[in-house]
Amino acid sequence: MRAFALLSTLVLAPLALGAAGNPSVVPAALPAIPRAAHTATSFPGGRVLVTGGCVVDGCSRATAPTELYRSRLGFSGGPRLTVPRAGHTGTRLPRSSPAPSSFDAD
Repeated sequence: MRAFALLSTLVLAPLALGAAGNPSVVPAALPAIPRAAHTATSFPGGRVLVTGGCVVDGCSRATAPTELYRSRLGFSGGPRLTVPRAGHTGTRLPRSSPAPSSFDAD
């Protein structure tokens, strides 16, 4: 499963900004939960919400915990999904959407 954690790190690393605000690849913190078949939805300010995915080899069990990646702080725990999911999609809704999002607040 370590390969999945490294893949997530490589996917998220380009979100960091280097000198003069140019995107650059920099080392990123490892997520607390290694996963595969998860989503990573970007939010303003260099934040990425990582949800669901498989936590065991073979994807026989999905996970409910989420994590929020912040470019300057790394990963922190997020709200749990009401139903564990894997192989799903994630879409950031516009602010005018009726669906609330605690990640748009800050």
